Amino acid sequence: MKPPRIAELILAGFLGDQSLEQAVLGDFHEEWVARMLRDGEGSANRWYWRQALETVPYLFAAWIRLAHWSGGRSMAIAVVMAFIVVTGLSVITGSMMSVFFSALGVPLEHWSARLAWTVVPIACLCAAGAVAARIARRAPLASVAAFGVFLLSFQVLLLVARPEPQPHWNFYVVLTFMLPAVMSGGVLATRSRHDKSIVGRRDDAGRR
Repeated sequence: MKPPRIAELILAGFLGDQSLEQAVLGDFHEEWVARMLRDGEGSANRWYWRQALETVPYLFAAWIRLAHWSGGRSMAIAVVMAFIVVTGLSVITGSMMSVFFSALGVPLEHWSARLAWTVVPIACLCAAGAVAARIARRAPLASVAAFGVFLLSFQVLLLVARPEPQPHWNFYVVLTFMLPAVMSGGVLATRSRHDKSIVGRRDDAGRR
């Protein structure tokens, strides 16, 4: 039996130092094993998820505060490139959907068009999060989170400064799921990167 894989990937993605990553994941795994034997796998998994989600904000803040020049530069490049990607994808997919619905004779106010303008941008956000994770050398999910926070803040500022008329409902749905979508793309991109290292570290922890 293994700890929740996604929660483990999230933790690993915010740990930029390899020795620290090994220590943190090893400690989490030991406690998870103890709780699983005592309380059952379900209870241990819930504990793992709760602890992982509570730890992530501290790891993110620590990475931002302690990142050296190369780490900060890598994060900045990842944020800029992801922003370029999501902007480009939004323009391309928006044009394609406009042409598609116009060819079908479906007005852009129709629910099906609005649904497409909700699902496709969320997919673009996932892709941009994956790009940010691939570019970042260390603590890839810290760069993904930085991009998500930047993009969300940027969109909120545009919304506040936006004159009438206000956006349609699908804009607010995309805004609500913006950070989760970006982080989901980042987690998927880091999955293959951490698979082998996580397995090795779990084995080391099991032999303690």
